[in-house]
Formats: sequence, C-alpha cells, structure tokens
Amino acid sequence: MPVRIESSRHQVFVEILEAFDASDAFAVHEAIAAAPGATVAIDFRGARRCDPVAVALLSQEILARPGRIELSGICRQELRLLEYFGVAAAAQAQA
Repeated sequence: MPVRIESSRHQVFVEILEAFDASDAFAVHEAIAAAPGATVAIDFRGARRCDPVAVALLSQEILARPGRIELSGICRQELRLLEYFGVAAAAQAQA
C-alpha cells in the first residue's frame, strides 16, 4: 500500500508514498473515522502521482470533518483540484 498511516486516539498521521488512489483515500477515511477528534496531518511529499478521484474523495473528507486537516507537500495540481471542490482555504494554508 503506498500510504503509511499512524493512528492513535489523539493523532492520525498519513504519509503518501508513490501514488494516491481511491483505495488509499478510503483507507485514509477509515483511519480518520476511527479517531474522532484526533489531529490529522497528511504528508504528500512522497507522492509521485495523485488520482483525481482520490483527491475528490479526500476533499469530501476535509469538508465533512469538524476541525482541521493539515496538508503538507501537496503540489499545485492537487491544490487546484481541492480548490475546485471547495477546500482551497484549508489547503492553501498548508501548501
């Protein structure tokens, strides 16, 4: 799996390794849902490719979750997709 997830009661850390596709987005959703109220950080620095469908699913997660999801290392193309889906302010702050 090209996504490494570390999860505890208080924090969820996701590191994207290689590619980010829809199945990875569902894995991220499951990890975040299992830790309500936890701080969430997603690191895209290792991503070589991000499937637009996965970015769309991630945007739904960001919009639906109360609180903040920190994004780091996200490239301009994915940032534009997030903006298209309505999460530009959250994403741009962490780009």
